[in-house]
Amino acid sequence: MGALGVKAGSPGWISLVESESGAVEQLFPAVESVLANSELPLSAFGGLMVCEGPGNLLGLRTAALAAETWRAAAINPGWQLWSYRSLALLQYCVRVDFPDLLNLDVLLDWRRGHWFRCQLREGEWREADTLSAAEVKADSEITVFHVRGRGNWPAPSVPAQPYGYQPDRLCEWLASGIAEVAPVAQFEVRGEPLKEYVRWSGEPHGR
Repeated sequence: MGALGVKAGSPGWISLVESESGAVEQLFPAVESVLANSELPLSAFGGLMVCEGPGNLLGLRTAALAAETWRAAAINPGWQLWSYRSLALLQYCVRVDFPDLLNLDVLLDWRRGHWFRCQLREGEWREADTLSAAEVKADSEITVFHVRGRGNWPAPSVPAQPYGYQPDRLCEWLASGIAEVAPVAQFEVRGEPLKEYVRWSGEPHGR
């Protein structure tokens, strides 16, 4: 699942394009569509925000490379650059959608038979980790959600509710006041982000 959009000072999107698959092939047609719908040139943008993962590495790297290319082309030298983690957005969406659940696991496909895991315990998120199929254990006290990355990969061996990654809710997350994003000098793709994340304020760097 991928999404590309344009937002301004308002909470919502000016223009948004989503794709279920083929994000690499659809990236540049999506950019053309978003720009046409927003009636804005790239030079009018104040900045770029790119997801650094985890997720499909080819898709993430293509998006990061495209953003770096636009920046290097000096379309707008004053662009602010930001990155965010897909797991952080996923955690926000799950908590909003299931506010009464205080103990849950979210398993996001990493590679075949392995998952990224987000653990909520007593209403607090623990540091995300990874699990192999042998490490996935059933617990009647824990609600498990599974976010599928590849359609042909096996699901976890424990009962799990399907849940979808929702990049279209990025604006909602940013407007919530609890979104964690990182100002960056250049875009990178990491499996385990090491940057220091801060609350989103919408202000340029240094303010």
